[in-house]
Amino acid sequence: MSEDKKITKIIIAASGTGGHLFPARLIAEELKNNIKNLEILFIGAGRPLEEKLIDNAGFNRKVVNIVGLRNLGIKGLLRFLKMLPSAFFKMLKIFKEFKPDAVIGVGGYVSFLPVLCGRLKGIPTFIYELDLSPGISNQVLSKIAKVVMVAFPNSKLRDLKKTVYTGHTLKKGMLQIRDFKIKDKIENILIIGGSQGAKKLDETVLNLISFFKEHNLNIYHQCRKESFEDIKKQYEEKDFNAKVVPFIDDMLEAYKFADIIISRAGASSVMEILAVNKPSILVPLPGAGNHQTPNAKFLEDRGKAFIVDESSENFLDELKEDILKLLNLENYTKMVQREFKEIELDGASKIKDEVLNVLGM
Repeated sequence: MSEDKKITKIIIAASGTGGHLFPARLIAEELKNNIKNLEILFIGAGRPLEEKLIDNAGFNRKVVNIVGLRNLGIKGLLRFLKMLPSAFFKMLKIFKEFKPDAVIGVGGYVSFLPVLCGRLKGIPTFIYELDLSPGISNQVLSKIAKVVMVAFPNSKLRDLKKTVYTGHTLKKGMLQIRDFKIKDKIENILIIGGSQGAKKLDETVLNLISFFKEHNLNIYHQCRKESFEDIKKQYEEKDFNAKVVPFIDDMLEAYKFADIIISRAGASSVMEILAVNKPSILVPLPGAGNHQTPNAKFLEDRGKAFIVDESSENFLDELKEDILKLLNLENYTKMVQREFKEIELDGASKIKDEVLNVLGM
């Protein structure tokens, strides 16, 4: 078979949240645009968002049923151990049939077995850590992967000899938003609970409706899918015309709308907020290994965000107080104009370069 006809096969593994799936898809698209005769197979956990973001983008996907270890307790650990042998042998079967040339893990527990199997079979393996503080899977995988790639310049994995700082994978058009003109009145608030929504944030925001009315604010609220109908109804009953959606298909338009962003602090959200340069209030997800708090702190340290602790007894009042700070045009302008050291926002291209280099292409 000639060099041009040779098919390069790559497995990309990512868990079923937008914070992992969006970067995984961007990496896949970058590889597809730069490698002739490329075949990509996604490994997922079978969650609904995978079909929306991966299958609908034209990529093939296999589901391996496994659960993460974080916050599972004894029952969860037993369930994990029960599922592990079946998942491992299914993964070996996938490898035997697909015969990958490389494996890329984009975080989450779904990455663990593909990268492990790749290492056992002597196939080049890569992991991409989006958070400042890695989760359990990537902590372990960083020991065995051939190349470790990180989104943050001060990642906890940065000091490994095999670590490459690639920066964040950014959606096209995101950087063009940052040169927006500051308006005379701050009036549009975008509320993002992440791809899975945020129950406590949703409930608290509903208690701010009279506050929103008082300050003539426009609200674009992405909430939990399970709460969508109820939240929409509550806005309507209080005669407040908010835009409420369970998922945002066009994040560029959402960011263009926003003067202020209230958001979880997943790595992708934090980097996108930094890229569009819109002042924000970050509400890190409690638990989850506390990995969102360092992400939020990264933005706060650059003077681009306030952090509010969801578990605080005064969560509602603190949220209101920070919104008021940002409604002050002087404060808002200072936050937008505050300089920060530029970070790499072309991660997908740099990840592609690393893969090509290791594969000798």
